[in-house]
Amino acid sequence: MQDTINIMNKEIDEYFLDNVIEVKKIYNKFLHQAVKSEFEKMIVKHPYMDGINLVKHLFHGTRQNDPFKIYSFEHGLDMRYSNNGVNGIGLYFADNSNYSQSYCHTNNVGIKQLFMCTVITGLSSNQGGGKGARMPAPIPGKQGVLYDSFNNGNKGHYVIYDNQKSYPGYLISYK
Repeated sequence: MQDTINIMNKEIDEYFLDNVIEVKKIYNKFLHQAVKSEFEKMIVKHPYMDGINLVKHLFHGTRQNDPFKIYSFEHGLDMRYSNNGVNGIGLYFADNSNYSQSYCHTNNVGIKQLFMCTVITGLSSNQGGGKGARMPAPIPGKQGVLYDSFNNGNKGHYVIYDNQKSYPGYLISYK
């Protein structure tokens, strides 16, 4: 179980890793197809980028929202349930499990849960964002073309403004 998490992400907090109870692989065919289609669009949009560089494995906490209702729903993570955060109304992810733990869901028996998601960050920028943002910034010199995600400049936190750019691939349950 720990090997699975280590392979997917380097930024694992040791306390978190020591307290993992279960890593559940998620498969939702509707959501998988939507994200796959979005990935194929990104390959066309960015032919000069290697496909592996368009995607990151990142953590996401769902707070009061039950992860089961998210991964069993055909839309998965949904911006309609997002708060207006510091970088707008989007889906927030981090490469560091410790950061995402503050947003974890705690079930009725006290087990904490986080998603490890496959996120299409594509061409990301730390320009734009800000309270109320609903999309990434435009790419300078490319009329009508936007970046694919926002990052905080340290490349550790990402915001996407499109539901089809994330797939909750694993649900991590821990004490």
